[in-house]
Amino acid sequence: MIFWLIALAVIALAVLVGVANRLPVELSLAPVPFSLTVPLYLVIFASVFFGLILGWSVTHASAFLKRRRAAEADRNFDATLRR
Repeated sequence: MIFWLIALAVIALAVLVGVANRLPVELSLAPVPFSLTVPLYLVIFASVFFGLILGWSVTHASAFLKRRRAAEADRNFDATLRR
């Protein structure tokens, strides 16, 4: 039940951000003569999305390294006990 209340609040906040930031902005990369005009809310949501993906991948990589070190330590401990 709490999950759905929090999800509803996040959805309501996202809708408010989307409605309040509908003005178009121009995105361009400095050395490239290409620009794209998109709504500001799209830039905001894309930034949040890519930030979440980046954070998830860094956390996943860190946890993977810790699990690998723990498994190696476990194998070394088992090898020590068998001697």
